[in-house]
Amino acid sequence: MQATDLTRLESRVNAVLAEYRRTCDELRALEAEHAAVLEANRELKARVKGVLDRVRALELETA
Repeated sequence: MQATDLTRLESRVNAVLAEYRRTCDELRALEAEHAAVLEANRELKARVKGVLDRVRALELETA
């Protein structure tokens, strides 16, 4: 292999590693965002359940 081939290969390996690191960072950010959305969804489900329970209780009172 010539020096220019090695230099080109090294450059390509460095580019692939940089893209890998960027992708890993993006994955971590997306996982954190996903966890936050899941938590918000749990909280919203609990609130909706509470509202439904109150509506059902009111229905029973007026029936």
